[in-house]
Amino acid sequence: MNYRKQMDKFKETTLYKNCYYKFVNFLRMSGHPHKSKDLQVVLGISGSELRQLAQHARRSGTLICSGSYGYRYADTRKDAEATVKHLKQRMRSLQSTIRVIEKSDHYKRLTKG
Repeated sequence: MNYRKQMDKFKETTLYKNCYYKFVNFLRMSGHPHKSKDLQVVLGISGSELRQLAQHARRSGTLICSGSYGYRYADTRKDAEATVKHLKQRMRSLQSTIRVIEKSDHYKRLTKG
């Protein structure tokens, strides 16, 4: 089973739904950042699943900050603005990578025809 199908299947489980609420509430109540590895242990999930939880929270409108310090709940205007700025930087970086790949001979050889 490929990664996307595994994640889609995981999202349908009660474990995922419980983890999501635990993740958001844990960050909201703690008031400080938590490293990915620590959250994985607390929630009993993998790093990929944790990133999916953060993505789901953000797509649901909950501002989750992340960086070298770990994950934390955004509770100030500065946090909110920094989170959006960080995500926009990531988006621009990915767009740049896509443009370079699409111009590459390797990509053109693989996709021609």
